[in-house]
Amino acid sequence: MSLRALARYGVARSRLGVLLRQASQSGAGGPLGARVPAAATMYYKFNGFTQRLVGAAASAAYNPQGLKPIVSTESPALIFGTTTKLASDLPAAGSFLGKNKVPDLQKLFQKADGLPVHLKRGVPDKLLYRTTMALTIGGTIYCLVALYMASQPRNQK
Repeated sequence: MSLRALARYGVARSRLGVLLRQASQSGAGGPLGARVPAAATMYYKFNGFTQRLVGAAASAAYNPQGLKPIVSTESPALIFGTTTKLASDLPAAGSFLGKNKVPDLQKLFQKADGLPVHLKRGVPDKLLYRTTMALTIGGTIYCLVALYMASQPRNQK
C-alpha cells in the first residue's frame, strides 16, 4: 500500500513521518513513491473500533478480523448419549391411531361448487367468517369515533 493511501486512511502522522524518513534514507527515489526496505516493512490491519488502519504483525495482517486457520476435522464429543433409531425399527404405518383425513379434505376443497375455500366446511366456517367481519367493522367504527372525539376541543369550565 502506498504512503498516500495510508495517509488517506488516517494512519497517524508520526508513523507516516517515520515511514517517509525510512523511504528517503533507502534512496528509492523520493518520499511519496518510495518503497520501504524489506527489513522495515510495516503491516496494517483495519481496526473496527477506531475505524482506521493500525499497525499490526504480519500474521494479524494476513488473517483479518481474527480469522484463524481451519479447525480440526475431528468430530466433537457427544453431549447426549441417545442412539438414533433406524426407519426399519419404527412401527408400521397401520399401527397409528386415527384415520388419514387428507384425501377427504382434498376432495371437499377441490369441489367446484362456487364457494370460496374459507367457507367450504359449512356452518363453522360461516360463523367464524361473520364473527371476524363483525369485529373488523366494529373496530373500524370504534377507531373513527375515537379519532373524532380526539379532534374536538375540550370544554373549558
